[in-house]
Amino acid sequence: MNEDSELLRRYAEHRDEAAFTELVQRHVNLVFSAALRQTGGDAQTAEDVTQTVFADLACKAGSLSRRGGIPGWLYTGTRFAAAKMRRAEQRRKTREHEVTDMNATSGGETTPSPWQELAPALDEAMHDLKAQDREAVLLRYFQNRDFKSVGDALGLSEGAAQMRVSRAVERLRRALMRRGIAVSAAILAATLGSDAVVSAPAGLGASAASSALATATAGSGTTVTLIKLMTMTKLKAGIVSAVVAAGLTTSFVVQHRSLTSQREENNALREQTERLDQQLAQVRADNLRLARIQLDTNELDQLRKEHLEIPRLRAQAAELSRLRQSMNLAPAKPEEPNETEANLTEGEKLLKRLKDEGLLRLASEDLPAVVRIFKDPALFPRMEMNALNSLPLLDPNTKAALAGEVVPSVTDALKHKDQWTRWMAAIVLGSFGTDAKRALPALTDVLETKIEADAGLQGKAAAAIWQIGPDARTLPVLINALDKALGDKESFVRQPVCLALSKFGSEAKEAVPYLLKASEDEDPMVKKSALEALRNIDPNSLTPELLKFLQPKGP
Repeated sequence: MNEDSELLRRYAEHRDEAAFTELVQRHVNLVFSAALRQTGGDAQTAEDVTQTVFADLACKAGSLSRRGGIPGWLYTGTRFAAAKMRRAEQRRKTREHEVTDMNATSGGETTPSPWQELAPALDEAMHDLKAQDREAVLLRYFQNRDFKSVGDALGLSEGAAQMRVSRAVERLRRALMRRGIAVSAAILAATLGSDAVVSAPAGLGASAASSALATATAGSGTTVTLIKLMTMTKLKAGIVSAVVAAGLTTSFVVQHRSLTSQREENNALREQTERLDQQLAQVRADNLRLARIQLDTNELDQLRKEHLEIPRLRAQAAELSRLRQSMNLAPAKPEEPNETEANLTEGEKLLKRLKDEGLLRLASEDLPAVVRIFKDPALFPRMEMNALNSLPLLDPNTKAALAGEVVPSVTDALKHKDQWTRWMAAIVLGSFGTDAKRALPALTDVLETKIEADAGLQGKAAAAIWQIGPDARTLPVLINALDKALGDKESFVRQPVCLALSKFGSEAKEAVPYLLKASEDEDPMVKKSALEALRNIDPNSLTPELLKFLQPKGP
């Protein structure tokens, strides 16, 4: 039983209100954020929906405490409660015959952010996912948990949780694409992590917990009545008085007055924080504008960053059936509830130091420790991606010294029996850049011979060759690999090969016919990479129509 279910069980069996309040505080941001999107940005209605959902949770605590996935239930419950609230609001507006223009326009047009494009369709796309995939996305991005915590909640190992999340993000991206929203998996993951959940108004958690506990005490039929009561708070004072006089019970009147008082307190807090919210919005707008400028001026660099994530996600989905045979990982050692430094192996201590201190600091203060991590094929595949992203930022002398020590052993890991270790070896070699030139023959061999039918490794080897830089020995192998990959269903080999060929410039004119075929690829990332390569190798081969595709879109 996970921690959420344990808190709910304590409330269901012992009426432990402190446990229920802690559960509400854990998830109030998730519920409020989803309600805010589904009510069109109406914060007042979103608060009503939030309180309704937690009231329903309190009433059903007995049955829900025996199941896992509390965040998934809350997310689905928010959708239903918001729909019911919208219908009640529409009936109210019809009765009053009031038409209010809620969409006042501003003086000028602004470029929509990725989140503004995603938000209207996000919740519908989320409900296209299977329950286990939706739960994984909620835990990872809506609650900002690391993969170990996600695995604990889902009953999986850390590695299995990481793959579950990766597959779920790819399926969510496809669901959004069916709704006309094209976004890469990397940008989708980053956007969910930064914008999917906003902080609920101060005091809403305590208010929701109090209302839910009062509702649960009043009886099982209270949830529907509570929704009606929340809707009626928006009627004129005379209508409310008439309805109350017509027959509301005393307990609901008291609850309504308490809710009104809490709203007044919330409004006062909102006024105090309004200026800070405006400043934060301005900073976000400025950051978005600067990010778009950077994207327009250096698209190849952006492609490189996205490539580190996108092919891995696609390869994992495509190779799922093979992972059962190829991934013979040893069972993870069960951790004690209160694991201390004494319980860790030497390798785990090194990884913990790397995570706590960061690669830049650890390499400058204790380079031998970093060398031991990279030389051990059981350790470096467990490194987090942010550590590898810091590798190119090392002092050049330190990076060269580290490469001199570890590149041979990492190169040997390209033939490791474990598929994930092979992939991480290729990613590490690419992160070393030109300092890993001695690994080019091995990477070329991987690209040419397709070790153990591992197409995902081929794509990562091509990406590593691209990052290390052009070498005359790799050119014919790259051209041959592109020729073979043009007929493949998956694109995780074609794109990095196109990027690697672009580094050769005019020396790669033999690749032009194959790049022209790749420029007609259905995958927009492959098409764009092929056109960039053609522009670097033979600009005259580009027609005006193809050149138009390369022009930056938007302001």
